[in-house]
Amino acid sequence: MFGKVLLIGLSLAVVIVLLHAIGSLAWGLHIQRKILLKTQNGGRLRFGQALNFLLQTASVMMLMMVVETVLWAFLYLLVDAENSFPDAIHFSLQSFTTVGFGDIMPKNDWRLLGGIEAINGVLIIGWTTAAFYAVVSQIMSHTQALKSRLPGQG
Repeated sequence: MFGKVLLIGLSLAVVIVLLHAIGSLAWGLHIQRKILLKTQNGGRLRFGQALNFLLQTASVMMLMMVVETVLWAFLYLLVDAENSFPDAIHFSLQSFTTVGFGDIMPKNDWRLLGGIEAINGVLIIGWTTAAFYAVVSQIMSHTQALKSRLPGQG
């Protein structure tokens, strides 16, 4: 059973990494294109535009992680590790974020999935943080408010 659980868990982890890669790259390219359109011909982003891009980016990244935890929850239901969707999503969010309250546990044979999801979650959350930082850096390099405050940048 251990090998089966490991194979199923790692398979979903790989699928989630691929989905996150596609989503991150697609969103990063989308934001980059929007910034370039706004700043072509020497223009700079205004504070409101920059804030809008950051809020959109945070929302998209959070949505991606919610979808990923829901995929884990569906797996718990599919393999009969949890009895209900609310319990499955609760356990999935605990595992993905490594909070681990311990109030809901999958059935004995499937407990290893929680650990695999936690490793997957740490990777995805770290990746999301790095991607968000990249967007913030890109926005800051094109923001009018920042440029106007720098010495010699009238």
